[in-house]
Amino acid sequence: MRKIDLGQALEIIASVGVLVGIIILIIEVGQNTDMLQAQMHQDRAETAMAQAESVYNSEHIPEIFVAIRQGKPLTDVQTERFTAYIRAFHRNQDNLLRQYQQGLLNEDIPRAIRDAVQVELAEREIAREIWERTRVSYTDDYVILVDEVIAEYVDGATPD
Repeated sequence: MRKIDLGQALEIIASVGVLVGIIILIIEVGQNTDMLQAQMHQDRAETAMAQAESVYNSEHIPEIFVAIRQGKPLTDVQTERFTAYIRAFHRNQDNLLRQYQQGLLNEDIPRAIRDAVQVELAEREIAREIWERTRVSYTDDYVILVDEVIAEYVDGATPD
């Protein structure tokens, strides 16, 4: 039988140590990925809550929504406020689409974005007008998605 000398024993121990280290590193990377995804979901929830707060804590936005719903014209100041609101909405949706395309968000994101765009934009003529003025501010993929949603809404909204 062959004896293992001290050098060989140290090489085997070092190799096992490296292997254990790699396994631990893989586990830690997986845990970090899970934590980052959880943080991203938390950030999305906080963004949604902040948007809701901007409406219900505002002295102005609810009256703008009511005026739009009732078909009343907005004042210049109301239009500016609504434009800022819509631009923030689009920036958030554009960001979500980009994160989805990078593989960071779930498969339900495109559907959720389409639904949100229809409610916030397609169903409100003034929001569509704002979109036409500001669309150059967003990524090409987001512009394509929004234009598709608007086209689908307009085609579906026209009487046969």
